[in-house]
Amino acid sequence: MVPEAATLIIGGNIKYGNPYLQKAIYRTQMHFFKTFNEAASHKDRSVILHDRGVLDNLAYMDEEKFRTLILPQKLEYLRDSQFKGIIHLQTAAIDAEKFYTLRNNTARSETLEEARGIDQRLLQAWNGHPKHVTIANKGIDFEQKKRMAVEATLSILGIPVPIEDEQKFLIDPAFAIIILFRGLRRMSVCGNGAFRDIWYIHTPLNAPSLAPRPTSKKKKESAQRGIENF
Repeated sequence: MVPEAATLIIGGNIKYGNPYLQKAIYRTQMHFFKTFNEAASHKDRSVILHDRGVLDNLAYMDEEKFRTLILPQKLEYLRDSQFKGIIHLQTAAIDAEKFYTLRNNTARSETLEEARGIDQRLLQAWNGHPKHVTIANKGIDFEQKKRMAVEATLSILGIPVPIEDEQKFLIDPAFAIIILFRGLRRMSVCGNGAFRDIWYIHTPLNAPSLAPRPTSKKKKESAQRGIENF
């Protein structure tokens, strides 16, 4: 995960109003981009996640000044060539105002209204990227928002998004069984004065099976009966 350049620069006491601020952020972002790409180049498969991209600067400065700053690069080239996908997580200042805070980042000072304006300018900055995904806050909680971000990342990378199925079973405590499933969880509950075990099987439907395969007809029939009885 590549850290946000702006937080590092502002934390180093180059504040808003300093004419060198956006240039320092841009140069740091480009340096991070090159450095992390080189560090990952020795691996056959790697995913680099950036907290912010170079076009985010457009939310904080005039477009013509930005085009001058990035010369000889072209704005459209940086937009389309650097990143395989852009995931825009909408600010909490929109439809999640009670969660909006500046306490988790001392480099930030935006009011709710300012944060909303920046959010819209960020959307405009990346408009035109072939894989630009926006995850809004309305109708979802933060856990759902994170899950949607993971699913969007998998989709951009061309990896099938897992479809999950949850099954619940009541097991007689006198009956011991060992099942080799991914995501097995156990919880004891009390009913009618006696404790009973609830086993949860939570596994992606498109995940490869972890259960051992029967090697003979006799073993296969036995395995089938065991699953049916279970």
